[in-house]
Amino acid sequence: MLSVIATQSEPSYAAPHPTVTEVASPLVFKPPNEVAQEALIKRAYKVVCITEFSKTAFIECRGTGTLTGGRIEAKAVGRVFGPASGVYIGSVKPNPGHSGDTSARLISLIKAVIGLKNRIIPPNIKFNKPNPSMPWRQYGLSVPIEPMD
Repeated sequence: MLSVIATQSEPSYAAPHPTVTEVASPLVFKPPNEVAQEALIKRAYKVVCITEFSKTAFIECRGTGTLTGGRIEAKAVGRVFGPASGVYIGSVKPNPGHSGDTSARLISLIKAVIGLKNRIIPPNIKFNKPNPSMPWRQYGLSVPIEPMD
């Protein structure tokens, strides 16, 4: 798939690639794993030959809305993109709400691709008060509340 995309005259903003690390039965609840999430991010970047994590300005997170899931995801993102450069994080979940894993992931991908294509970091709607248990300062994380150029 990547070779086909590379030969197209139009720029490509996303490409499907099998980098998924979690496979679980729909009947089994598994809490997020920050080590696996961090490894997945690094692996995805390695596959597409991106070596400078600091050039990433925005990460579309899953945004579970839970105390455990949000913190774990934020730590994984923060450790990869780190406090040195800082990174904006967002989640599409406030828009459609908890619409199911598959549709939420697709909506997140669409949001990120549209932002990338338009060279804008999309704002996170309904973000009013940062969760005090999140490692905001420790990892240089922030949430855009206005569109960012």
